[in-house]
Amino acid sequence: ALQTNFGKGYIGAGNIILDAEYIRKPSGILALDVNNGGGLVVATTIIQIAGKESSGKTASLLVTAGSIQKNGGKVAWLDVEHSFDGVWATKLGVNVPDLLVAQPKSVEEISDTIEPLIMSGELELIVVDSIASAPSEKELEDSAEQKSYGGNAKAVGLMCRKITSRLNDVSSVTNTCVILVNQIRDNIGGWGAPEYLPCGRQLRHHSDIIIWLKPDSKPIGGKDNPQGITIHFNIKKNRTFPPFRIGNYVLLWEGKIDNNKSLIEFGDRKSTRLN
Repeated sequence: ALQTNFGKGYIGAGNIILDAEYIRKPSGILALDVNNGGGLVVATTIIQIAGKESSGKTASLLVTAGSIQKNGGKVAWLDVEHSFDGVWATKLGVNVPDLLVAQPKSVEEISDTIEPLIMSGELELIVVDSIASAPSEKELEDSAEQKSYGGNAKAVGLMCRKITSRLNDVSSVTNTCVILVNQIRDNIGGWGAPEYLPCGRQLRHHSDIIIWLKPDSKPIGGKDNPQGITIHFNIKKNRTFPPFRIGNYVLLWEGKIDNNKSLIEFGDRKSTRLN
């Protein structure tokens, strides 16, 4: 009766329901893939990528979008900041004509855009750049002088609950990963941690994976001839693989990730362990 009422696969033996393997695809960033179980989980996951300005968030995800496309997946890019650059995206490997691009103006519009995309079953990756830049509908309606506390967090919380439900709906087949770009902001109140993630706690609870990015202070090639940056990552949360993994990768301004450097580093580590 439960299968009839709620859909096939709603209830069953634990070894069948719980032992389903995660579907992983290359993100285009080898160091992240190795520390994340072998690739990007493209099935029913919410991933939060956070960092301060110029930490490589958008560029890294454009590389990932291109990698998913090359492996046969469809990608949607929700350009909340209205900063999508087709030339730069092409340089980083994105097939722009095959990329779905939308520019929602509020958290509610983001939610209403993501839901049908998930339910279509055609998308493997949906990127929101960035969730921290999206106001709630109430904030848009109020004047700049009116103070609104927690409005964005409430809207994002509702969005996350709806997305989580759609991603895990047994009545529809979906292998979609939703990546929400967030910001790292300074806590100027003087209490607690010096840095925090905006958009409320619900976003952190609903995220299956949370990755913090931080750029190296010195560009590759020096300030006189900058050729790229080294991006350090810290996987703060991971429901699909052991968390708290750290590492780094190189983003070159010519438009690629230097995965060869990561290969050499992994080889050196393995050699050291064997000796």
